[in-house]
Amino acid sequence: GVFSETISGRSRSVLSSSMHLAFDAPRQKLHTTRSSFTHPRSTHNKVVATHWFNRRVSVFIPAPKLTKEARLLQDTLIRTIPDTAAYYSIYCSLSVFLHPDFLAKYVRRGQLYVLSQGHIDHENVACITPDGRLVMNVDRETYHQFGIDGQPSSFPPKKQRYNISIDISTEKFTPGSKHYDRVMWCINGRLSCSLFSVVYVDEEGNIAPVTFDHMPPESISIKRIPILCQAKKIDASPLPIIPNLDDPPPEGSPVSPE
Repeated sequence: GVFSETISGRSRSVLSSSMHLAFDAPRQKLHTTRSSFTHPRSTHNKVVATHWFNRRVSVFIPAPKLTKEARLLQDTLIRTIPDTAAYYSIYCSLSVFLHPDFLAKYVRRGQLYVLSQGHIDHENVACITPDGRLVMNVDRETYHQFGIDGQPSSFPPKKQRYNISIDISTEKFTPGSKHYDRVMWCINGRLSCSLFSVVYVDEEGNIAPVTFDHMPPESISIKRIPILCQAKKIDASPLPIIPNLDDPPPEGSPVSPE
């Protein structure tokens, strides 16, 4: 095309051209696993159980209409979450979760999930995993202040962030031990995270309340948030065509017959 421009009161025409670059679309791959919730080799439990801090699980029931079987499955899924189930948004110091009474009641019994709210790419963050470990992701300056062994984060930039993992489920992690006292020194006043999401699953596998009787009320703020299980109908949504479980998968198909 041609356009005009004015330079120091003089006009001139400039010939310009545009160029369009074509790129191939990224390759897409869909892997579908055929199974049943009751199948001994079904992976749905493993997928959920090994992703500790997922906030949502969605189950799609592909049915042209809500059949009796589909409604039964829907109702069964809804009933898996009791009305009393909740997680907690807690404003406090990380040291609250390392109090000996709290460790004995929740960390060493059942499964405790604690996740600080923050941005892992540029803030110091921490979590407590259900296998009883305190994991902190901190910047390089904080890491060197702590003086506790850790590993460089796998995310760039290189050696700018570090992961520190500490076993807090052991009986040896107790006040008076050098390791415990060092960890408490590190996090008190040196770790800024103070807002946490908390879920506790008791030894029977039920979501249970969390109490902080060992702490003065003015040192902690707790908000209870119900865990909801909802069902809704989705129209005109594309879903993969999954063969009948009784039929063998077609030759060359990526579908796994489980």
